Amino acid sequence: MRLHGLVALGALALAPLARAGQLAIKNAKLSLTSPGADDQSYALDTPLTAPIELAEHGALKLSFAVYDAATSAAVAPRQASVLFEDPTGAAADVVLPVSVKTTGKASFTLNLAKAPAPILASPGEFTLTLLLSSPTTKPLAYPIGTLRLPAAALLPVLRTRHALPPRAGEPAFAPEPEIVHMFRADEKSVPAPVSAVGTAAVLAPWAVLAYLYARLRPSLQPSAAPTTAYVFVAALAGLEALIAAYWLGGRLYTFLPPFLALGTATAYVGTVASRALRDRREKRV
Repeated sequence: MRLHGLVALGALALAPLARAGQLAIKNAKLSLTSPGADDQSYALDTPLTAPIELAEHGALKLSFAVYDAATSAAVAPRQASVLFEDPTGAAADVVLPVSVKTTGKASFTLNLAKAPAPILASPGEFTLTLLLSSPTTKPLAYPIGTLRLPAAALLPVLRTRHALPPRAGEPAFAPEPEIVHMFRADEKSVPAPVSAVGTAAVLAPWAVLAYLYARLRPSLQPSAAPTTAYVFVAALAGLEALIAAYWLGGRLYTFLPPFLALGTATAYVGTVASRALRDRREKRV
């Protein structure tokens, strides 16, 4: 059974089976109306055996009353619908709601001129089943009969993907090429000589600074150095750390702004420190 039929019958199956009552219908009548023709009425005491022929501009009307077979009390079912099931399977099942009053009286009308497209886009023959369910009683699936629609009112049957004909010389279904995921190749690592040269370039200024400090240490007086000199050395250390971070895994667009800002500040602090040291030496002389 297809999706709509499963949904409808599933709703009935969800109603508890161990209930005190059983839904039933009485005074059920099916009427066929058509302009320029006499109305036809059928009692639904039992399912109709003869097909129901609906005219091109006609309408199908269904009326009945719902009651509890155990207590004979009127019941307003929670769910009430008519299932249109295509016996050939060419069209999808259609479920249309039934209007039910609180007194249990129900009515259903299918005007062929305003019928849903899934009904018209079909071979034109449906098996009708009345579906009723209520939380307090057992559900009811009452077969009504077979409905035939006029060919003039039908639309082309919607073709599904599985109904597409095969191409000439090809089967309807054939295995597709296997989907292969393409992963980006691993990034090549920097050759060891290039990495060594870069590391040496980063550490070279510190080696020069250490060499000069060792040569000038006897004549240096750290306690007499101005504060700007220490700030200048700290700024140089910051520049070297920034360059090392960029070399190890930084991005150029994230490296340039802080490098330019820190480089400008370092140049300014270096100029101030040099001027302070020169003034201090001149005073000593």
